[in-house]
Amino acid sequence: HDPQGEWLYGVDFYVNEQYRRLGIGSKMYQARFNLVKRLNLRGMYAGGMLAGYHRYQQHMSAREYAEHIIHGELEDPTVTMQMRRGFKPRAVIENYATNPLAGNAAMLIEWRNPDYRPMGMQLLTEPVVQSLLHTA
Repeated sequence: HDPQGEWLYGVDFYVNEQYRRLGIGSKMYQARFNLVKRLNLRGMYAGGMLAGYHRYQQHMSAREYAEHIIHGELEDPTVTMQMRRGFKPRAVIENYATNPLAGNAAMLIEWRNPDYRPMGMQLLTEPVVQSLLHTA
């Protein structure tokens, strides 16, 4: 962790299947976007697991699968959703995490803060911390 860093790295989160389609994931993403804006960070990077890759693993590499997703020829349950939220694909990361369904691979994705001001980072004050705790 670098408190002077300009980017947030979004560690993976998971919504239990019983609670999907209730907007929980969307609220978690929005909380991250709000945090990036509030701290005046350049944006956020994350690793989107290639969750649907197991269906194509015998026919193509993870990189080929990712290219099909990027060009809209295939949909991946994780990465396609992240791209719809404004993330841009940047690279495939082999051996990202142990997940056989994803071939252990992820897509490095980037979201740029449209409100970023290069003047410098805002100070994180106690009211901001309290606000963030109540937002999440």
